[in-house]
Amino acid sequence: MKKQKLDRILGTIAVLTIIIAGIIGVNLAEGDVFPSLYEAFPEADRFEPINGSGYTAIQAQSAEAIIGYVSIATANGYGGPMKVAVAVDLEGNIHGLSIISTKETASWMRKVLATDFIENLSGKSYLDDFQLEQDVDGITGATYTSRAIVEAAMLGSRYVAGEHLALAVPEEV
Repeated sequence: MKKQKLDRILGTIAVLTIIIAGIIGVNLAEGDVFPSLYEAFPEADRFEPINGSGYTAIQAQSAEAIIGYVSIATANGYGGPMKVAVAVDLEGNIHGLSIISTKETASWMRKVLATDFIENLSGKSYLDDFQLEQDVDGITGATYTSRAIVEAAMLGSRYVAGEHLALAVPEEV
C-alpha cells in the first residue's frame, strides 16, 4: 500500500516537473526573439508586441515614431522548421531578416549566412514573386535552406502588409 502511494506521489512530481520545464522553455524561447528583432531592424529603439502576431518597431526621437513591423515567419528547410524575423518598412518592403531558430546543421547555416543571400532579400516588396532562381538567386547546394528563407521572407512581408499596413496582398498560388 505504501509503495503504491509513493509511486503515485513520484509520478505526480515527475509530471509536474515536465510541465514546469515546458513552460519555462517556452518563456525562454520567447525571450530569445528580441536580439533577432534588433538584428532585423537595427534602427529601432524598441519593439512592442502586437497581440502575438508580431512586433511594432519604434524609433524614439523627439516623439516616438513607428518605423515598421517585424513578423515571425516559419518555413521548412532541409533539417526542419526555420523561424525567421522579417522586418518590413511602412511601404511594405523587407528591411531586414534574421534567423531566430533552425534545425539545419550549424556548419551548413554558417555557410549560408556567409553569403549575401539574406541581404539580397532586403528591399524586396511584399508584391514580388519570391521565386527562387527567377527573381531571387539561391545558394548552390542549399536549395531547401534557400527556399525556406525565401518562403519565410514572403510570408512575413505579406502578413505585415495585409494585417498591419492594410495593403492589398496577392493571393497565394
